[in-house]
Amino acid sequence: MTRVERALLLRRTEVGDSDLVLSLLTAGSGRVSAIARGARSSKRRFGGVLEPFHELKVTLESRPPRDLERLVDAQLALPRLNLVGQLDRLTSAGRALGWVRGVCPPNLPEPEVFDELNSFLDQLDLAPSSAQATEPSALLVRFGMNLLSALGWALQLHACIRCNKLCPETSPAWLDPRRGGLVCRSCGGGGQLASPALRRFLAGESQQPPEPTRTAELEQACLILEQALNSHAGTRLGT
Repeated sequence: MTRVERALLLRRTEVGDSDLVLSLLTAGSGRVSAIARGARSSKRRFGGVLEPFHELKVTLESRPPRDLERLVDAQLALPRLNLVGQLDRLTSAGRALGWVRGVCPPNLPEPEVFDELNSFLDQLDLAPSSAQATEPSALLVRFGMNLLSALGWALQLHACIRCNKLCPETSPAWLDPRRGGLVCRSCGGGGQLASPALRRFLAGESQQPPEPTRTAELEQACLILEQALNSHAGTRLGT
């Protein structure tokens, strides 16, 4: 059975003398694995488009009962040249691909995840001078929160996950990503102490953490996201 899919390349692994095994996130079938025969031995084969970050149009042939599909054809549907030309954007994009690869089970359609990842990569591809351009690591955190929501794992950031007591907006609070959100002191606290600014940022109520702690709080936010994803998916992201 052959089908055409929109796809994003999550990872490529060299096999033998000329083949590649690809991990693809497709719009219709979720995360799939496919073999690209002769992809490394001939530049004409697949036209050199098997690179991450760009949107691809792929033709896949499934071969039951095997899990590994065959890549019949691949075309570049949407290149993202600004993204691949900037190290900070590449770093954030690569981290996001790793999150998706680690948490999405194979052969399970996740159209919302595909759309969120595609949108995130589009934002990273905006020209640096664009008024819409945002710091790559801030976009990564926003993508991570959207990813959690798309998978049904959203963090509770305004009240304790155990007793539902509201947390004052101006106070720091204990956030335990493995338990799903804030945990008040009466319920044991634990996790990481999140500042009010960080909680507002994670909740999408502000676009950027305030200076001068922006870099540190962005990295703390990424670690919170990875801990939450790890706890649900049983993976070891970020290690």
